[in-house]
Amino acid sequence: MNALGTHDTLRILTYLGVGSQRYEWSKETRSTYVMTGQERTQGWQRLRLGLAVLFAFPGAPTVYYGDEAGMTGFEDPFNRRPYPWDNEDEEVLACYRELGSLRKQNECLRSGGIVWGDCPGQALSFARTLEDEAIALAVNAGDTETEISVPWDFPSAEDLDSGETVPAENGRLTASVPPMGRRLLRFRGQGE
Repeated sequence: MNALGTHDTLRILTYLGVGSQRYEWSKETRSTYVMTGQERTQGWQRLRLGLAVLFAFPGAPTVYYGDEAGMTGFEDPFNRRPYPWDNEDEEVLACYRELGSLRKQNECLRSGGIVWGDCPGQALSFARTLEDEAIALAVNAGDTETEISVPWDFPSAEDLDSGETVPAENGRLTASVPPMGRRLLRFRGQGE
């Protein structure tokens, strides 16, 4: 069971956007705090990367209610507000749906093995494989583009965001990852 947020923690979007500053603020300030646009943007950029890892990693992705709607809030009781029916953050919700659907449609993400790729600086990469299906994920939380390489037993991969075909060479798949970006690369054999 893998989770980014729980009832015992700050809302993940708040934590990733505001950080540990909360310890310096009064309870009253934390109870009424509204994230600035910059904090929300930063939180969302980081959460998008974390969600890709959560849904691609072995184990069961677990979502604390409301995180998929973009709810914010500090520690208990501020992280337990009612679900914002008809007021969800559609961009955040769409990302959860996209990654949930990707996991559902690709058996390798549910029961495939994992091999680690390069993890330079603030980047992380790994591949999940099962028979003739594989998905590689690379995330870059840094502020400069970085190149990653993962072991890859297939001739190429399709970038699921851009549609680009990335060729593999010498048993490795290599791709550049933009700052605060991700690469989701998939291979499916002829049987699909």
